Amino acid sequence: FAAQLQSRPEFFEAFADVVVVYEGETALEGILDARAAGEDLSEIPNLLYLDSGRVKATVTHVENVGLLPTPDFEGLPLSSYLTPVPVLPILTGKGCYFNRCKFCDIPYINHVSRKAYRIRPVEKIAEDVRTLSAWFDARHFVITDEALSPRLLMSLSDALRPESGSFNFTGYARLEDGFNEEACRKVAAMGMRKLFFGLESASQTTVDHMSKGINIAAVPRILRDCRAAALDFHIFSIVGFPEETEEVARQTFNFFMDNAEVIGSAGSSFDIHPFGLELRTPYFEEREAVGAVVPIAALERDFVIGLRPEEWRNVRGISPDRVAHLIDEDFLPALRRRYRDYHARRSPLFPSTEEYSVLYGEHYAGRAFPYRTSVPLEETARFSFHWNKSWPLFRTEAGDYRAVATNFEIPIDSRLFELITIPHERTWGECLTIDAGVRSPDVLRSVLDFLIEIGLIFVMLADEAPTAEVFYQPNITRNLGAAQ
Repeated sequence: FAAQLQSRPEFFEAFADVVVVYEGETALEGILDARAAGEDLSEIPNLLYLDSGRVKATVTHVENVGLLPTPDFEGLPLSSYLTPVPVLPILTGKGCYFNRCKFCDIPYINHVSRKAYRIRPVEKIAEDVRTLSAWFDARHFVITDEALSPRLLMSLSDALRPESGSFNFTGYARLEDGFNEEACRKVAAMGMRKLFFGLESASQTTVDHMSKGINIAAVPRILRDCRAAALDFHIFSIVGFPEETEEVARQTFNFFMDNAEVIGSAGSSFDIHPFGLELRTPYFEEREAVGAVVPIAALERDFVIGLRPEEWRNVRGISPDRVAHLIDEDFLPALRRRYRDYHARRSPLFPSTEEYSVLYGEHYAGRAFPYRTSVPLEETARFSFHWNKSWPLFRTEAGDYRAVATNFEIPIDSRLFELITIPHERTWGECLTIDAGVRSPDVLRSVLDFLIEIGLIFVMLADEAPTAEVFYQPNITRNLGAAQ
């Protein structure tokens, strides 16, 4: 937005003294030094600021990532974040080593550099990790690069070999053949807990259309090698690319259905999102050629980054309304049934976000994740229900109960109360005995799965439950009027 900001002096009058554009390390340090010394800003690179009523732009500077110091988080309230221990970001390079995907705006973000990808020496990356660990007692790191190559990760694993097992990482990567069994095991040995992969589409035609540069046929093998190395993964996917038909989009859905055995572990995850047209991408530049019609009004707002699905027309592909229907009404309900053990809820029990993935990945390394997102189907499985202590429970005058959330109530009859509030190990047959004469087996299963989905109760397999786990039973308030 540098060009737009240069024509908006009123922005600086109202909102900011200075805006740093492009890369900020040298610029931020220069601003602090200039303010402390009472000097002007004209010699500091990558700045926009107001000077005599006009927006002034200083010279553009591209950082040498090999010369940047280890980031210093001193003074930040690291203990106030909602994690039990610090999880710190680190950077190995800027830009993307592939840099050709037509839907992605990373090439534009990095366009001020002559090099599409600038990498920090591996020895310095390893030293960053050691230094941050010493300064902040940190053992968990999110590598914030756009994409980490197998070669880089293997080199970093070698550099950190003396501390093998001391650190934990997550990061983003491409589904490349280089992630073979040897590479996955080596990367996992470094402490990589989860890799975030961009599949985008399971159609080779579509990934070729977007110049993604991956071989769809190799993807299941890559995922199996990750799984064999105890390396979790997340898979990003998208529906509604320019010129993508519904028939082609269903190949992505079918991929997840067909590969549930390898994808459906507790720590691995996936998502399907509608395509959004980013303005600083090859797809936008080629919009007429690929049948993407963009109304002029959608581009007239200030500081537009991208267009939502409803803001442009895919004249040779799936409409936004149809994309939304496919994802919400067709694909996701079927996938929740297919992935019922760990992924039947909208919000996973084993978090898929980077910071929490690395924490959970270490905590459950080498042991089972005991929680499930639906009632087990196996007749012989023993499991127990556990109440979510954040839900208040009220008893009615009739002797039944109501669980109360912010904007709705869940009625709970006495049989269901006995079943879900006393954490005894049971089989499915024993559950049916308790509920006998009240609900059919299918209805009871649906009710329990719904209560699990909304987070009212948790279900845990008896064989995998840790002996030290703390379970909660509800505190019952007898005055229902307090909840109304």
